[in-house]
Amino acid sequence: MRFAAKSVSWPGSLNSVAFDSATEAESANRRAPAWMRWPVALVCIAYAAFALILLFDPDTGVPAAGSNFVPFQTIRIQIDHGFSKQLIENTLLLAPIGFTFRVWGTALRRAVVGLLMIAVLIEVAQEIVDRVTDIDDVILNTFGGFLGAMLGGAVLAIHARIAGWARSARVPPT
Repeated sequence: MRFAAKSVSWPGSLNSVAFDSATEAESANRRAPAWMRWPVALVCIAYAAFALILLFDPDTGVPAAGSNFVPFQTIRIQIDHGFSKQLIENTLLLAPIGFTFRVWGTALRRAVVGLLMIAVLIEVAQEIVDRVTDIDDVILNTFGGFLGAMLGGAVLAIHARIAGWARSARVPPT
């Protein structure tokens, strides 16, 4: 049995967001067209391969000196010492993947859970190859992926609005 929640609309938003479990037909309406999905997926795959090479390249990483499992400790230290390139890089690492999840029609909640699992897998892999493991990296990676997913949702909303305008312009008045 399916339970549908009310639609929520924010002032100035491009469309209303329904927090319910959608049928396959409703899910297909929230996806970008195929001409948009495939190039985005190919760019995302190339980006992921490039990111993995950088993540596990021994010349770019810091050898493991310990692990940090205290949330926000590293973030606080880096903010106290001024601008940190690492904060920006960790935040943007999964943004393209979050964008791709949404363009392919994945619900925001499922996209964030998937991004969290990817971030945890990256940190586990870094522990295996003797790199620093930090819970703050998981937090920043997931947050950046969330921002990418939100951007992907905005692109889909804009696309739906433009497609709606195009459809209404083609229908002759009755």
